[in-house]
Amino acid sequence: MFARFKRQLLVRSARCAGGLLLLFAPVVTPAIAQDQKVYRPQLAAMLAQTSNAIAGVGQELTMAEQQLAATRPTLAIRHMDLVGPVRSVVTVPMVAGSPEPDDSLFSAGREALNRNRFREASRLFEQLRVEYPGSAFVPSALYWEAFSRYRMGGTDGLRTARKLLDRQLADYPSARTHTDALALATRIDGALAAVGDSDAARRNVQELQNQDCVEGENDVRIAALNALMNSNQERALPILKRVIQRRDPCSVEMRKTALFVISQHGGDETAAILMDVVANDPDADIRGNAVFWLSQNPSPETVPLLDSLLRYSTDDEIRGKALFALAQQDDERAAATMRAVISDPSMPNELRGNAIFWLGQSESPSTNAYLRELYASLDDDELRGQVLFAVSQSDDPANGEWLVDIATDRSQPMELRKNALFWAGQSGEGQADLLAMWSLDLDQEMKGQLVFVYSQSGEPAALDKLFEIARTETDKELRENAIFWLGQSDDPRVTAFLEELINN
Repeated sequence: MFARFKRQLLVRSARCAGGLLLLFAPVVTPAIAQDQKVYRPQLAAMLAQTSNAIAGVGQELTMAEQQLAATRPTLAIRHMDLVGPVRSVVTVPMVAGSPEPDDSLFSAGREALNRNRFREASRLFEQLRVEYPGSAFVPSALYWEAFSRYRMGGTDGLRTARKLLDRQLADYPSARTHTDALALATRIDGALAAVGDSDAARRNVQELQNQDCVEGENDVRIAALNALMNSNQERALPILKRVIQRRDPCSVEMRKTALFVISQHGGDETAAILMDVVANDPDADIRGNAVFWLSQNPSPETVPLLDSLLRYSTDDEIRGKALFALAQQDDERAAATMRAVISDPSMPNELRGNAIFWLGQSESPSTNAYLRELYASLDDDELRGQVLFAVSQSDDPANGEWLVDIATDRSQPMELRKNALFWAGQSGEGQADLLAMWSLDLDQEMKGQLVFVYSQSGEPAALDKLFEIARTETDKELRENAIFWLGQSDDPRVTAFLEELINN
């Protein structure tokens, strides 16, 4: 879901970056050098119009993906223990200087693990601990044998793995894999609870109720959360709700994980829990996470809560998250709230601009009409520029015509006219009007922008127009610009045309 949404945003935002790389191509004349000075800040400003909103979404989605990754049943296995260099197994007779047999068995077991040969690995680690009970490798062998049996699965194998971990935890409390063993034991309990083992389920619950702050053990409790949810979601929900209500300092990360797990459950009860967290949790990050997850769990009460956060919260970060969550609601009330934010001059301009951006993602004809009318009512050129971009994101033909009208309106500021012209070219609408504009009584700056817009169009008719300008335009700088942009094209006609110019 998140990856698809990112792609959609990138496709839309890529329109505004169409010619950026070309602006850094070699400069061939002083006139083009001057044009590059004009275009470069112009495109940078255009890109900046959407960067805040897109960056904000990227942060939200990255946070969601990180939380999703944190809940997958992965083990806290030290990287070098599992995938680091593995010594070869010695098969020749023992001679002076050769590895000890327990060392060879341990290395062979690790190599089998690296190759996902779990049955072979469990046999090798078992052989090591049985034949060499005094070996320094026994504590780690107990852990890795348990891990191998866990990966092999099966109720009997899981119970054997749990007993091996119990022995390691009791007999070797200082083992380097001690914390990993605690986490693995919790995951094994979760797997056993899923097949009806009541003792394993009880141990999971006890682990969640443990409020002692012991370094490294919070990961174990988080593993217990995941295991509990995987074993029985209906039974897990009341326990997760109790975790959410904790306020001790050690529970912050647990509450974050519990919040994510609950958010994936769905339903009206989930939305109610999230809204309670928004209102009452003392941790700002957790409140912000709850606002984000509300965007994925709509309910009749979601929009009013988000509306209240937008209007009355003093935390701009929370307000930004609330705006994002509102934008995900398929509810006319959400759109009405965003329009109210845009129209309120007391709201921060960044928030108003982001609301314009999100409205621009709608394909609704009524929203397109609203944005076009909004432009005239705004007195801030930056916000008006964001309206131009938002309008360009729709395929509504009326939007392309409107952008051309703004571009040809001499009463508008020059930068807005140029932006409107650029976005009209990027929108794919009103191409005939853009081509016809060349014959209008335009000043040189706007004609220079037209040359650039034609160069970024990708339409054959626009390329033909560049050939025409390069051949017949009486203004030397405009001709040079057209020739420069033709030189960036892959069209096979360009080479012949440039050769013709050189020969003449």
